[in-house]
Amino acid sequence: MKRPAIALVGKCAKNYRVKIRIIVTMLTVALLVPMATIATAASEEADQRLLYIVIEEHWGYLTDESSVSPDVVLPFRVDWLLWGNIAKDSLPISNFKITLDSRGIQEFTGWGGGWGIIHKHPDEWLYGPDETYDYNWWLWYEISPEDALHPFLHLSSTRIIEEQPGFGATRSVDKMIFSEPGIQHVTVTVEVEETMEFMIEIGSGGGLVPKDVPFTATILGGTANPTPQMVIPEALVLWRLELEPGVHEFSVDIKIVPEEGVRVVFVPEVSISRFPIKKSLPGLPITSNSVTFEDFKILTTLGDVTFSSSDVVTWAGDFYSRVRVIFRPMTAVMVMATIDIDPDTLRLESKGKWITAYIELPHNWNVADIDIMTVELLHGGELITRAEEHPAEIGDYDSDGILDLMVKFDMQALIEYLKRIGAEGDVELTVKGLVAGTPFEGTDMIKVIHG
Repeated sequence: MKRPAIALVGKCAKNYRVKIRIIVTMLTVALLVPMATIATAASEEADQRLLYIVIEEHWGYLTDESSVSPDVVLPFRVDWLLWGNIAKDSLPISNFKITLDSRGIQEFTGWGGGWGIIHKHPDEWLYGPDETYDYNWWLWYEISPEDALHPFLHLSSTRIIEEQPGFGATRSVDKMIFSEPGIQHVTVTVEVEETMEFMIEIGSGGGLVPKDVPFTATILGGTANPTPQMVIPEALVLWRLELEPGVHEFSVDIKIVPEEGVRVVFVPEVSISRFPIKKSLPGLPITSNSVTFEDFKILTTLGDVTFSSSDVVTWAGDFYSRVRVIFRPMTAVMVMATIDIDPDTLRLESKGKWITAYIELPHNWNVADIDIMTVELLHGGELITRAEEHPAEIGDYDSDGILDLMVKFDMQALIEYLKRIGAEGDVELTVKGLVAGTPFEGTDMIKVIHG
């Protein structure tokens, strides 16, 4: 059963950041594979075309923590990237195809396409997985000089491998809370046990921060130490180099600019990869319509892979193995509200029904977007009571030209709480809730008296 690739990719939209990260990884590998290496694999015949293929096995571990130890056992998920790197002077190449027969070893999810230029051919098809094809995948791609030069197939396995990472790593920042523009110094420490190639990334190909957040983050590439191989100011800084046994530090400064009236908590994503295996694929280069790696021992857990074309080309290529630990980013936003609580003085013997709070937000936020059901009254982080759904009203209580939201809280619930903690004199109360799904918070001081 055929299905358009675009339909399957659409189902994977939630993995957008992962896709971008994979694409940047492929770009990194492409940048670091010298074209001279590719050229030497080709015949000296002027009309011979070269198709350089890469098979990558990725072990990935994602964590919300900021450190891992080299001797801890981690659950790695296994992914594969199968892709072609085609020299421009080798184009066009017709009916380039990547075929995988998993032999029923395991199930995959996946997506395919091309990067470099947005692919635009209507006759691109991606098959599987379904019961008909026993979780086999085919990617068919017609390549022309105007199209993407790097067609690829990305496969995510259901397989989990529990292994030690073979290195230790720590992410640290000198400052993570910003209510005004400032600089954050980020340091990544990598503990290496044996000489090996590493790649360290601060940030992500999908961007340093999510879209539509009320702050910006920009990498100051000139502060990176040591000198990186790649800097994309709004996305990432990258080092790729050989590290000897010992402890190594990588650092950079990031400029954080929150919107007025917003407090942000931010720690960037950090990725540390080691490349334990890098070797040429067996039997290459070879000139033919296709190459198949049915018995390549490293791929026995993946299946049988065939690269083919209706044109006769010279095939060359490499296999890469990669172990990667990713410290997930930390991003939180708090809108700083102005709160006025009435009455300013509260008698603990009062029989009143309500206390009133007026909530005013920074100019980029609308009090009409406040979800009243989320508004709470707190003291010292302890919940006292929640706002009543009615009455509530939008107006300009203090006549400053900025709209505010009036909400009511149960006065007797507040009095009971204040009596329980023995409060007297000045007491700071907090009002918090959600505005358009984003937390807001503000405080006001009241005076508590007896009698």
